[in-house]
Amino acid sequence: MRFLSFTAFFLIILSGCASYRTKGPVSSASSNQPKRTSPVENKGALPPSSGALWEILGEEQLVLQLKNVDDGNALIVNLSKGLSTTPVPAGHWELTGFEQSNQSFVSMNTSKKFVFSMKQKKNVYAGSIVIGCPKIAPGDFKLLKEMKFFNRYPFSSTTGLCELVVGNNFAKVQSILKKTSKNKKLNLVLGF
Repeated sequence: MRFLSFTAFFLIILSGCASYRTKGPVSSASSNQPKRTSPVENKGALPPSSGALWEILGEEQLVLQLKNVDDGNALIVNLSKGLSTTPVPAGHWELTGFEQSNQSFVSMNTSKKFVFSMKQKKNVYAGSIVIGCPKIAPGDFKLLKEMKFFNRYPFSSTTGLCELVVGNNFAKVQSILKKTSKNKKLNLVLGF
């Protein structure tokens, strides 16, 4: 009987030690930091190299927090009102959060997140964005009606909730670019 109780005690200790995990090696801070990009000034033409094009339908600057679904790299994209073109590496990019008015918001939905596909040497339309806290204001509904389709994504911060809408306003954006660009043969493709 004593042997069985000693064996049981030994197995409890052994299983406790087996489940103890130490932290892995700490990687350098530079590899964990997301890469930052800034919009290329749109002076009537898209840049000759590849880039993601967003239409921001709001009054303030916006910072998008993206994660590459293929390799896990993070990217921070600074955008301003109107059309913004930003260099983005090829791959599938998921919107994980955004910053507006010095507040950071993270995606609340684990199953439905916005993902766009960036292709090499292409200019990709990544969507038209409208933000409302906690919901899109009725005054912004007219912006949504102009789009071919749109999807709503919930985000949260320490101070509350926000709704970010990404829509397809491709025809309008392409029309604006053709009118303002010197290059009439724009190679703009839909990324979502």
